[in-house]
Amino acid sequence: RQERREPRIEDVNAALLDDLVHGVGSVLLRFDVAGRHGLDADDARSAGLIGRDGVSLGTLDELDRAFEGVHLQM
Repeated sequence: RQERREPRIEDVNAALLDDLVHGVGSVLLRFDVAGRHGLDADDARSAGLIGRDGVSLGTLDELDRAFEGVHLQM
């Protein structure tokens, strides 16, 4: 299992695709500190926490972008 914690969606997507091409069978997508605490990006309490120690995802569209080109097995 490969853990991904890049702060930008585009970087997470590129890393995921690269991991899969090189044989990684599963990945763990780590959310940023703000997301792990349930804070929205526009919440004043999230200042300094966006993109810290993980990817910042605020919408389903952003989650779709992170996994674009990845074939998920459910």
